[in-house]
Order: sequence, then structure tokens, then C-alpha cells
Amino acid sequence: MNDNDCLRPTLICAPRPDEPGGTCPPLLPMDCTTLRMMAAWAGALPNQRVEFVYNGDPETSSYPTLSLFNPFAQPKCGVSVPSYTRARRADMASIDCTVNLAGGTAAPLSVTGRLVAAVTWDCAFWSESAVEKFVVPYVAMLGGPQAQAFLDKLLLAWNGYPAERLAFGLLRRGAAPRTPSLDLCSLFDVAYVDVPGRSISTASLREFLDGCTPPPVPAEIPVPCWRCEPGGEPATLPDQLSLRRLAEWVSACRDELFLFSFDTARGQFWPMSQPGCAPLVIGGFTPRTRADRPAVQSVTLRSAAGGEAVLAPDVADAVFWGSGSVNHVMLPYYASVYGGQALQVLSQILDVWNVPADGPGTASLAADPAVYALVHLPKSDWDPEISVAEDVMSRVGLLVAPREPGDALQVRSFSDYRADAGG
Repeated sequence: MNDNDCLRPTLICAPRPDEPGGTCPPLLPMDCTTLRMMAAWAGALPNQRVEFVYNGDPETSSYPTLSLFNPFAQPKCGVSVPSYTRARRADMASIDCTVNLAGGTAAPLSVTGRLVAAVTWDCAFWSESAVEKFVVPYVAMLGGPQAQAFLDKLLLAWNGYPAERLAFGLLRRGAAPRTPSLDLCSLFDVAYVDVPGRSISTASLREFLDGCTPPPVPAEIPVPCWRCEPGGEPATLPDQLSLRRLAEWVSACRDELFLFSFDTARGQFWPMSQPGCAPLVIGGFTPRTRADRPAVQSVTLRSAAGGEAVLAPDVADAVFWGSGSVNHVMLPYYASVYGGQALQVLSQILDVWNVPADGPGTASLAADPAVYALVHLPKSDWDPEISVAEDVMSRVGLLVAPREPGDALQVRSFSDYRADAGG
């Protein structure tokens, strides 16, 4: 695409059948939700010219719609908005998932399936914690004034699945949607276990919602209690940043009780190996939303270069391999967690992700290690001996491409990758 190509919006007008030679009526302007959805799809479909068509004719549509250009299904009147987003390429070839189904008193049933053509998506999430951390805030932002309706649909599919279709993962589209309309229900797909067929499959959020009902109320789970004698008010009190990071830790530990003491010297919470007395002790416990959700045992990622990586659930619960997902879904989460220190953290991520167009790994993946994806580590520990800026290194992994065709993809830390790169 030429940088000088004109990308100004143009009107699409056609004569009305009942008004020969007539012109388009006034069109409804785009609201923030429509514009955010357009930006989301522009990021999901990088390195190609994308033409959005906005139907804002109040006489033909009860609510304005957004779609991709289709010469055979154009609205009589609308606005065409061409777009082009440059981004590093995503060369993920396929994803395999192995999940266990609880069988009551019987042994768990293991089901393995391939989500063919991972190029269809640009990120994947397979834990309740990852969906809450990354997907829910992203969907709320997309919805704007319609956030409640957006979240209702997302959570109904994620938590209200029927017994014959057990949802275990969410994937954001990185290719044209299954349906013409560009909305939340076409932006996300659901990975699920087809119980009667004992197979793994995917469906758009819109398709999967058929048959979903509000999730059952979780049964009360007895939570162990602890006792600690008052030790007086600590000299330093926890702030919003330390409390937020504690919340994210507890979110990752479903059905597990953890005790945290507040380190007044460092201003952070740390897990206690056993109950004890401290100026400030907090117990953290988050129950699972659905006890029957399939337990992911492994996720195998395969690159177009031939390498593969097998990720256990304690290694990763979310992977981002498309620039759109990194920019729109991953970075906002870490910015919110680190608050005023976000600049240091985001700089570390972007320094290794934003490989120049002519840099290592873009011309030949086999010649040089290249960061293939960013991996969220679900139960990462915060090391009290490192700074906040370095803390992200223990919670974000790098999926590094193989040096030779057929070699395995590797999950590397920031520091190891930089050492190998001489940085």
C-alpha cells in the first residue's frame, strides 16, 4: 500500500427504489462504541487493506451496523472507511489442546483436539483468571455505553454453557469473522468440548450462545480460617497499587487459600508459608465459577517454521501472538496493574515485542531467535529482591522461535532473551 493513498471516508449512495434519482438521507453519526469496534477489527486484521462499511440509515436499520465491504451485500446508503494497520507478522500455524473432563467417581476423560489454522485468531485464554484479567476489561471498554450488554453476552457464554458443550477457552479473531456483522459476538470465538462427540471445537460467540443459560450458583465452599493476634497498625499502609497486585495474585489461585503479610519496608504483600503474627495479614481465596469446566492439561503451539511448544497450565494461561491483541488487550491490563510505574513495565514489553520490519526473525525465523508471542504466567511469584520494573520479567514469558527448522519453541524470560541477544 502506498503511503500517499487516500484514506478519507467516502459516502456510499444509491438511488432509492421508490425515489428514482433520489439521494441518501442524513446518516446517523458513529458513536464511540462503533469507532472502538472499528479500531479493534483494524488491529485484528493487520497488514492488509480493510474496508469498513457503516450503515447509519435510520430507515433501513433499527441500530447502526458495522461490516466489512461486500460488493454483493452493500447497504443502500452508508459510509465506507478504508484502513491499513502495519504490524509485525504472526506466524502461528496451529494450536492443540488437551483437557480433562471430570467423570464423577470415574477417572477423568482426556480429550485432545486441534484448533486448525491458528492464524484465525491472535490470542487465546484458557483460565477463569485470564478471562477476568484480560478479556472482561477489554470487552467493557469496547462496549462503552453498551458495556453491560456486551459483558452479559460474554459471561453468559463463558459461564452459562450447557452440559453437552463445556467451554474452556476464549479466542479473539485475527481473521475475517464468520458472519458479516462486526460486533462483539463476531470478535470472539469459544473453544469448547463437545461432550457427546468427545471432541474439541470452536464456535463464534453468537453461535455458542444458543442454548446457554445463566450459570448455576456455586455451592458454598468451606474456607479455612486463621487467627492472628493484633500486632498494631503498620508504619506503612498498603496503597491502591499493592492492593491491586494482591487482587491479581488471588485471582490466579482458584479454590486455594493463601495468607499474605504486608511488608512495610517494601510496601507490598507477600505470601506466608504458614499462619503467623504480623502487623497486617490478609487471607485470599477465589472459588471457581464453574466446577465442571474442563481442566486444561496442556496447550501445544506450532509455528509456521515448524517448531512447537507445549505449555502446561502452570506455565501459561494466556498467549498473545498478534500485535492487535498485544496492543488492545495485553498492554492495558499491565498498565492498570502497575499504575504510575506502568511506563517502565510497558517499555520492557515493547522493547522486545516491537522488532523492526527488517530486524531479527522477520526475514528468516530460522536464522535468529525472534519473539513469537507473549505469554502470561498465571501463578508467578513476586521476588522481593527485584525492583518493580523488573517484576514484570517474572510474570510475562516470551515464546521464542526456533534457531533451526524443527527445533522446539521455547518459553524464555526477558533477562535470558536479552542476554542471548547481547542486550
